[in-house]
Amino acid sequence: MCGNKIIVIAGVSGVGKTFLINALLNELPSVKKLTTVTTRPKRNNELAAESKRFIDEYTFNKMLGLKKLQIANTVFGYKYAFDPNESKRILKKSHLILELRAEYLPQAREVFGAIFSIYLYPYTADMAIKNITDEDTYNIRLCDNYTELEKFKNGSLSNLEMIDLTFCNHYNKSSVEDFITVIKKVLAYNK
Repeated sequence: MCGNKIIVIAGVSGVGKTFLINALLNELPSVKKLTTVTTRPKRNNELAAESKRFIDEYTFNKMLGLKKLQIANTVFGYKYAFDPNESKRILKKSHLILELRAEYLPQAREVFGAIFSIYLYPYTADMAIKNITDEDTYNIRLCDNYTELEKFKNGSLSNLEMIDLTFCNHYNKSSVEDFITVIKKVLAYNK
């Protein structure tokens, strides 16, 4: 894999995973985001995203059966996975970053081997809740956020031992700069 690194970003809905990753991608061309393949419908405010591929459940299941998807998971009733061919292509030339819930970190380790995982958490739960844009799943995301953040605070979050670093998003310019600095240090570190 040419020494390129795999970084997994986890955290609750609305914590700013996509926002921080997009800021990082603008700053570091040596990092590429892995496209998420999902059965979730495209949201009204979503652009034709480079980072999401929307397919129906039949196609998803067929691709999964043909092993054309990896790290399959379900979040809020929708299926998500990644294209293994895309990850191989990216890792030949670049570092790889992807979003994944903490509960699925074991699958990421099984597929990729060495990963560096970062758990993003909001300065306050209300800050993340303000950023939930999916009206169809708002109530379940709201409940999920409070439950997951409580588990994170009391140390019972699923796969907490697999998280290499926690990062608090204050939703400001400083958080963006700090996040990019952290990723630069992760990429520069050789073990």
